[in-house]
Amino acid sequence: MSREQRRLLQRQGACCVICGPHLTDGPSEWLFDDLSPSCLMLMVGPKHHLDLCGSPDIFKLPTPLRREETILTVRLLIQFSHRMERFARSSRSSAEQRDIDRAKRALMEKRGLTEEEAHHRLQKRSMDEGRRLVQTARQVLAELEEAPVRGKSGRLRRVLRAGLAAALVAAGLLGTLVAALASGLDVFGTLA
Repeated sequence: MSREQRRLLQRQGACCVICGPHLTDGPSEWLFDDLSPSCLMLMVGPKHHLDLCGSPDIFKLPTPLRREETILTVRLLIQFSHRMERFARSSRSSAEQRDIDRAKRALMEKRGLTEEEAHHRLQKRSMDEGRRLVQTARQVLAELEEAPVRGKSGRLRRVLRAGLAAALVAAGLLGTLVAALASGLDVFGTLA
């Protein structure tokens, strides 16, 4: 099989390749090494040729075959391949798992939840919004990072303003603050 044919096979996203033990340019095992991890290979041929194949990941079907056996075997391989592909797609990367764990910890710290409650809250919101768990976790992280400055009650803003005023008084700059406020300058615009 040529390199171009192999590239085409990878690009097509084939789920199952059926071939004999030998291709024109070498053993079928060479082709198997180029396939995606979710793609399966069924090698069909005489038993003594199949025994030469050293890969335990290649399915082997000795000839002679009955039509029904062949059809059933191919259907099973295709189903199995689709299931493997779904599993490979659904598994999370370590970065995604890290984001989910960070969101749970943030909920635990800022909302006083247990780990189980935080996880349940993330799952529920994810299902309600029809999003993947990692997408919801990232959104929650973004919201919680913004929350202290944009608190709904404004309590934190008042505390920050009072702290800024106290710092200005301590520095002898209260007159500057009063003058800035009197002239209509939004001194606390960055806290709004």
